[in-house]
Amino acid sequence: MKGWAYALANKQATVDLILRGYSAKKNREALLFEAEHTEILVGRDPARIGEQDPSRWRRIAATYRQLGLLTDDTVPAALIWDGSDGNLRRWLIPLALVAAGLATAALLAYRRRRALRATIVRLGALPRFVTMGRPRLSLIMSLLFIGLSIPVLISS
Repeated sequence: MKGWAYALANKQATVDLILRGYSAKKNREALLFEAEHTEILVGRDPARIGEQDPSRWRRIAATYRQLGLLTDDTVPAALIWDGSDGNLRRWLIPLALVAAGLATAALLAYRRRRALRATIVRLGALPRFVTMGRPRLSLIMSLLFIGLSIPVLISS
């Protein structure tokens, strides 16, 4: 949002940046024209960029109804998220518990690896595991990613 606010407040510098580092397909006048019209579409108040206004959505729905694109001008209740539906909290607690459980298991496994290695050597099982050495960060991160992805995959 800060980028939009900067671009709207500094149109000349934004156009210079586009011409210098991104694309020269359009000339300076065309980019300034786009900047002016983008400001009209986005709005002139940088503090409100990205804000969802229910009355604006109702006006859009009414316009679509008048054009015959909609049968009624009611706005779906879930169109604008207000944070009070509890979905975030419903997933945040189990996710935090899973993360804490995985971190605890990783810590315990790390602290007990010598005892585990000695037991495996004594039993003669998994000789490759015994010679593996310390786990790499990429392996630990992969296991954490898989462990944290499971609740998301189950809910899909």
